[in-house]
Amino acid sequence: MKKKYNVLLLGLGNIAMGYDLARDDVCWTHLKAISMHINFTLISAIDPDVKKRAVFENSTGLSAYSTLQEFFCSKHPDIDLVVIATPTSQHLKNYREVKELNPSLVVMEKPLANSIEKLDILKSEMINGPNIIVNLFRLYQHGLNKKLAELNLSGYCNIQVRYSQTLLHNGIHFITLIESHFGRCLSSKKVLIDGEACFILAFKNASAVFQKSSPDLDDNSMTVQSSLGTFYYLNGGRITFFIDSVHIKTEFDQHEFNFHMLNVYDQCFKFFESKSDESLSLAISGQSTLLKCEEQDA
Repeated sequence: MKKKYNVLLLGLGNIAMGYDLARDDVCWTHLKAISMHINFTLISAIDPDVKKRAVFENSTGLSAYSTLQEFFCSKHPDIDLVVIATPTSQHLKNYREVKELNPSLVVMEKPLANSIEKLDILKSEMINGPNIIVNLFRLYQHGLNKKLAELNLSGYCNIQVRYSQTLLHNGIHFITLIESHFGRCLSSKKVLIDGEACFILAFKNASAVFQKSSPDLDDNSMTVQSSLGTFYYLNGGRITFFIDSVHIKTEFDQHEFNFHMLNVYDQCFKFFESKSDESLSLAISGQSTLLKCEEQDA
């Protein structure tokens, strides 16, 4: 088994490079995680924006290219892992293109596609590989998932989700978490709460209300009410605690959130060894449900 795997990064936006570029106290991007992880070696990056390429080259000392074709024509080692961190509309095209590199694995940003039609085409393209892990980083936060598993065992739960941007873009993180622990979505319906479109989703062992955050507020949060107490995952995970049935509060260690992208690459390394990961099946299931919800809201 190889000790280090070569990585090519497609896209140099916020999730690829921008969120933590000037910070040493967090690891929220692909660039930072690949650079920090002992089992991966970053080879190059692709982005049409000359300024972003310059920032990347100054930060890493590596060459960046404007297109994949330019990279193909360059001298480079074999690529084991390709990260697709481009806009959603380009995912299908990029996935088809990187097959020329014959990587063993692709890490793809969520959402996978912006329509059910394109999602179906992407599913067909995946039949012959390469394998895909979806960057649903909350699936790899151990403390968060341990608590959700515990709450699921306590009985039926009531969940409230608030999401910013669009239901598909940020709701996907929460529906995949819920399906991972409380069972696949059984039904969904649109309701109006104070004149605002919301969605009630029923799962095997929980019911969840998905409601959009206040305009211009970046707040992706989830609360889970159970017989054991209430779990609060607030402000995207920056504030996480549990209040039990006798009102005792337990705080969660924020180190796991602050370095969450490293967990994703730990999972990638495990995948090279075991070929086991459920992010893709959860992403396809969850995205299909959310796309149908968005159709109801059209």
